[in-house]
Amino acid sequence: AAHPQAEVEYDLFLDSDTQSSAGHTQWFYFAVRTHDFRGRAHFRIVNLRKRKSLYQQGMQPHCYSLRRNKGWEPFSCEDIAYIANSDLPAKFRRKNGDETIKPDLNTLAFSYNVTQLDDEIYFAAYPPYSYTMMSRFLGQLHGHAHARRHFQRSELCRSIGQLPVPALVISQDIAVTPDIVSNGLEGGPTSVATPSPSVGAEGFERGRPRGPRPAIAVIARQHPGEVVGSWSVQGFLKFILGPSAIARKLREAYVFHVVPMVNVDGVVHGNSRCTLAGVDPNRVWHDPNPIIHPVVYALKQYLRNVAQGSGAKGIELFLDMHGHSAKFGCFFYGSNPLASIANA
Repeated sequence: AAHPQAEVEYDLFLDSDTQSSAGHTQWFYFAVRTHDFRGRAHFRIVNLRKRKSLYQQGMQPHCYSLRRNKGWEPFSCEDIAYIANSDLPAKFRRKNGDETIKPDLNTLAFSYNVTQLDDEIYFAAYPPYSYTMMSRFLGQLHGHAHARRHFQRSELCRSIGQLPVPALVISQDIAVTPDIVSNGLEGGPTSVATPSPSVGAEGFERGRPRGPRPAIAVIARQHPGEVVGSWSVQGFLKFILGPSAIARKLREAYVFHVVPMVNVDGVVHGNSRCTLAGVDPNRVWHDPNPIIHPVVYALKQYLRNVAQGSGAKGIELFLDMHGHSAKFGCFFYGSNPLASIANA
C-alpha cells in the first residue's frame, strides 16, 4: 500500500475542440481512481489558451468524490495557480530534454488531498451539465402538472451529429388547446406539441385567443464549455413555468421562445467552444450555412419568422446566456444603437 504521505503529480493535456484549427482548450472534466493510494495529488493542465482566468482571482476547480458523496464541491483543491508556461520552472517545461509544454500556452495547477481508499474523484471546470441532463429536465417539466400547461416543445432542427435540438414556446395556458397552434417550423418531427411563430402573434389564455404580444427569445450553450449557461436557463425555466404571480404576469404579457442548448454536438463531444465542424457558432450569425451551421441557420430563420409573423409585435428581447472565463458575477453585453455596427 502507498505511504499515507505519498505524493504524485500529473501533467495533463486537453484535447482541442473537434476539427478546430484554433486549438480551443478551456473546459476540462476528468476522473481519477485512488485504489490503495492516500496522499497528495498534484495536477497541471498545461495547454490552456487563455492568458487571463478567474483561477487567478480565487476560482477553483470543482470536485466530486464518490466516497464522500457530497456532490460537486468548489473548495476542495489547494495551491491553485494559473500561470503562463513561459514562466514555469524549466523542470516542468522539459521532459527528457524535449520541449513538450508550449511556452505560448498556460498552465492551471492544483493539488488535492486523497483521504479515501478505492475512491473515484471527478474534477471539472464547473459542475457538468450534459445533453442527457437537459433532456431529462425537459421531460420532468412535461410531467409537472402546472408547468406543462404553459409550454409546448418541439424539435427546432437536427445538428450535424443528427441530435435533436429542442425548442420551447412558453405562454400562459398555451398547452391547454395545442390544436389551435399551426406548424411554423419547416419539417422535423415534434416531441410534445409544435411551437409556431404565430403563437407570438396571438397567444392563448385558457383556450381563448389574446391580442398580439411581443416575443422574448432565450438561448443558451452556444459555447459548450460555458456550462453556467445551461444552469442559468434551467433556473429561468423553473421560474417562468412556476406558480408565482410574477411568472404568470410575464407569461400573460409575453411569448417566450427558448432554445436551451444550441450547440448540442459540442456538449456531447466535450468541446470548449466549437461545433463538430470546428466552428464557433456565435461567430456565424451574419451568414449561417444550412449545411455547416444547421442549428444557427434554423434558429435565425425561426426568429425571423417570429419577428415578422402576421400580427406579431416583434421580438422585445433576445437573451443569449453564456459564461465568462475572466469576469465576475452576472452582467450583460448588449447592442448600443448609437454605436457603429462594428462595435455593436
